[in-house]
Amino acid sequence: MPLDPVGETLVALEREKWRRWNKDHLTWVEGILADEHLSIDATGGGVVERQAALEHLRLSKTVVAESRLSEFRVLRPTSDTALVTYIATAKALVQGRAHPSTAYCTSVWVNRNGRWQTVFYQSTAVAER
Repeated sequence: MPLDPVGETLVALEREKWRRWNKDHLTWVEGILADEHLSIDATGGGVVERQAALEHLRLSKTVVAESRLSEFRVLRPTSDTALVTYIATAKALVQGRAHPSTAYCTSVWVNRNGRWQTVFYQSTAVAER
């Protein structure tokens, strides 16, 4: 299903989020996370609030060396809200060691004053077969 211009914008923001999700781009990441942003820690850490996610990113030794995002779907329940789902295949370096993973990802975006920000993110690992 082809995406409308808003869907294309959100897909571009998701791709950019993956590209910039490291401590070198902390200011950019802060700008796209809404004040009330929550995420679900994929490693079992529960619900993570915005400040804790930013602190983790600031202290992190994880670097996403490569990522491939595919199978995007964008659902627009209202004109200023969107749910974006996709599959992410990434090769990360966690404390210098390779850590490949594939996950189903979901982000909820809101448009406030013409600017899209995420209010929620969750990823669920795809079981290896």
